[in-house]
Amino acid sequence: MKPQKLLHISRNTHIVHYSNDLLDIACRDILKQQQHLLPDLRTVTIFLSNNLAQKPLLDKLTKYAFKQGYPALLSPNCTTLRKWALSMQAPNKPLLSQYARELILVDAINQQSSLFANTNPWIIANELLSFFDDMTLNNIDPLKFQNHFNQNKLDEHASYALSQDATLVTTLWQAWQQQLSQESMLDPVETYIHALQQSEFSKHEIFYSIGLDKLSECELSVFRKIEDQSQLHLFIYASNAQLSSRPDFAIKDCIDPNTNKNHYSTKEISPYSKLLDSIYIDNGPSIKQRAENFSNAYPISPANTRLKVYKTNSFEQHVKALDIKIRNCLHADIDNIGVVTADRKLVRRLRAVLEHANVQVNDLGGWALATTSAAVVIELWLQLVEERFPAKHLLALARSPFFPTSINEELHDKAINLFEKDIVLPLNLHNGLSLFRDALEKYQIIHDTIDEQTANYILELLDKFETATQSLTRLLKQKSSPLHRFFEELLNSLKTFGFFTMLRKDEAGKQVIELFELQISHFKNIENAVDWSEYRRFIARLLDQQNFKHTSVKSNVTFCSLEQSRLLNFDSLIIASVDKDHFPGASINYIFFNEHIRSELSIPTWRNEHALHFYLFRMLLDAAPDILITVQNEKNGEAIMPSPWLEAIETFHSMAYGNDLIDKSLQALVGQSGTSIEQQLQHIPIPDLSKQPTPLLTENLKPNSISISQYQRLMNCPYQFYATTCLKLSKTDELYDELNKADFGSLVHHCLYAFFTNEPSMPGPFAEKVTEKNREAAERMLISISHHVFKHVIEHRFSDQLWLQRWLNLIPKFIDWEIQRQVTHTPHKHEAPFERNINATITLNGRIDRIDRIDRIDGPASAYAIIDYKTGQTPSQKSVVAGEQVQLPMYAFLYENCNQVEYVNIGKDNNVKTESTLKDSQLDDLISEHRSRLVEFANALNNDIPFTALADDDTCEWCEVRGLCRKDYWQS
Repeated sequence: MKPQKLLHISRNTHIVHYSNDLLDIACRDILKQQQHLLPDLRTVTIFLSNNLAQKPLLDKLTKYAFKQGYPALLSPNCTTLRKWALSMQAPNKPLLSQYARELILVDAINQQSSLFANTNPWIIANELLSFFDDMTLNNIDPLKFQNHFNQNKLDEHASYALSQDATLVTTLWQAWQQQLSQESMLDPVETYIHALQQSEFSKHEIFYSIGLDKLSECELSVFRKIEDQSQLHLFIYASNAQLSSRPDFAIKDCIDPNTNKNHYSTKEISPYSKLLDSIYIDNGPSIKQRAENFSNAYPISPANTRLKVYKTNSFEQHVKALDIKIRNCLHADIDNIGVVTADRKLVRRLRAVLEHANVQVNDLGGWALATTSAAVVIELWLQLVEERFPAKHLLALARSPFFPTSINEELHDKAINLFEKDIVLPLNLHNGLSLFRDALEKYQIIHDTIDEQTANYILELLDKFETATQSLTRLLKQKSSPLHRFFEELLNSLKTFGFFTMLRKDEAGKQVIELFELQISHFKNIENAVDWSEYRRFIARLLDQQNFKHTSVKSNVTFCSLEQSRLLNFDSLIIASVDKDHFPGASINYIFFNEHIRSELSIPTWRNEHALHFYLFRMLLDAAPDILITVQNEKNGEAIMPSPWLEAIETFHSMAYGNDLIDKSLQALVGQSGTSIEQQLQHIPIPDLSKQPTPLLTENLKPNSISISQYQRLMNCPYQFYATTCLKLSKTDELYDELNKADFGSLVHHCLYAFFTNEPSMPGPFAEKVTEKNREAAERMLISISHHVFKHVIEHRFSDQLWLQRWLNLIPKFIDWEIQRQVTHTPHKHEAPFERNINATITLNGRIDRIDRIDRIDGPASAYAIIDYKTGQTPSQKSVVAGEQVQLPMYAFLYENCNQVEYVNIGKDNNVKTESTLKDSQLDDLISEHRSRLVEFANALNNDIPFTALADDDTCEWCEVRGLCRKDYWQS
């Protein structure tokens, strides 16, 4: 049978209407009833639901005591019931942390792997612990509770399912208790229950409970004991002594309906509060009849001047409305502004907007440690080990504000910039310290501009990263290790590098470090072993569930949750995101036992939480003289249902007064662009109209050599050449996480080069002429080379593997093309660099993919053909012949014996074929035309002719320096 959770107090239960200040009434009563003790109230103990109401309570006591002639007051003991009980019973064994409790239970769950396949054990452990706690707090023996199902007549299927759940829960409970016994540790909940049961106090002590609304059977038992042996005064919010309003349901289980109760009201209940009581009454006439009755009694709506509603479909408009409302309140010198919401995304965005307007916020909820920059450093550090030192993470850590400061900052910045812009980005190097070292060594050989000090700094930094993370790397490779060792090695590695000291200096970083040190102390005494993936899940949960709060913020604006809002009063209050998902919140899908069974066992359910949230919401509606309720009706194109609690208010008011509560003045302000605090950059005026640029080159900007690609930019637009070649400007490169088309083309070029030439450490070259007879050997050779080339750059990602597979599928097509090619051509040179003078002051240079000797009897003795491989889009024959694309004729210009140039497209239509061929007189004419252009260009350099921007639409559409020439702001 369901146990009764009733608190039998005959004289001292004080029901206070929501429209009154519960703390104020309780303080007045304490000073009145205990006047004989003044000014020493140390024998009085006051139980609160949390510590947030402690300061306003003591402030009120001091204020009223001063009015009674006591300038000083020895304060009562203001505490929570849990702290009071535990303060009297010092545990004789170490207490388990919540995470240690979960870990022990996870071990037990993992031993039942057949029952929990493909299920996160941490989620199961979290629910089970909550279930165990609820049972023990409500005096239910987990080893006997399955008898409840055997004694009730249930259908066979339901009885079997419940019996299975009960048996499983009992098994895990026994394993959990056995583990606790072996570890010689105390469970904090059982310790709390024991402390409650053993609590002692004298008959002279006096107890007050103010606003306690969530009491278990064990806690109620202590209250009964206090009432029997001493004095207990219970102060609690409700609509009336009969608890007839729906929000009152949350406290009905704790109050005996037959008990005589005092109903306090220091002032007459306002029409506004009566309106709310009429809206939420439990039994009585229909809502329509209640609305008509109320409007007859109060012809003018009492809500119009106190309660407003704001609705929007836009998240940013929602934030803007709250920002405007808060700033208007501050402008009106309102000192105590509250924002109550469960929408943490909205809180984060609103806090950022307010801080931009120099409005500081006291966020009682704080934000997850996982979102702090200190936690980001930890995550990057662990990913260094997991992903074999990815370049992105190395660069991020090197530029982090937590990077050790005992360095030469100028040298550090120079080295990191060179490492990124000259080594990592151009080569698209993803990860691997050896790869970075090899690339740096090759860069030193090719470029004599890098000084030895900078190169050594980069190498030493890479070595330092490797040394500091060695212990973590070993842990990654081990099958399992004790959890505390993971944290020890993590902190040791941070100390070795110097990040530890820097994190200690940061408020959030210090909390992260202390949290990790706390886990070491907790888990050192517990026998456990986890693998790396389990540790990573654990640390992610740890940082996500722990909140960071600034301790030094003083503000008139307070953000808090519904739970934290108990007993708080404000001058202006915003209840934000009052939709169904947040007020009351989504229902819970339990793994073990449904709502009905939990209710039968007298274990708290989601419905109990729902009732409590409704109760707290009703308190808020009377917690300020000015209240704004906001709701967003749409998210990502999908409708969001408003809270039924808000719908009840709107429906009642509409039926009673024929209008809504929408804050139309706020809507109008949100619609105005000038009501936002804009970014400073937005005040910079639009640039004035400018002229078409025609820059002249100074001597130090004039090139003495240009490449074919630079010549192509000159053909596209002289100003593009000026910006990219002369000024050496370029858009910032990106380091791609996955292979892209450019990487694919580079790798294919490398494979073909190794197929035809002797590349050290490669399987090639293929020395024979490729024919039908040896095609299989040629294919095998090229496949072997390709695996060797690709393996150094592809990760274990499916998308990377696809690029390799795409090339492997094309290899037979390439061999087919090569067989036909070698009938009339013999490969001669590959990746060959050439340079040719344009005049005495400037040269043209380029690198040719492949040069073939043409084998024909009727042709010249030394005729050659040039090939340029294309793995992407190939310029059309029309654009090449028209002289718009310069690459092919310029290759022929560089290699004078050339009679033919062509593109070979690899991959188009899943094939390999020749495209855009030039030869004989057509090629000669283009070479002559481009030679003349190059000579004109060289003369222009010598004669200081300006490089005028052409403003060709086709070129400008894709030009990377369009913003620099300011084409969009030219005068027409």
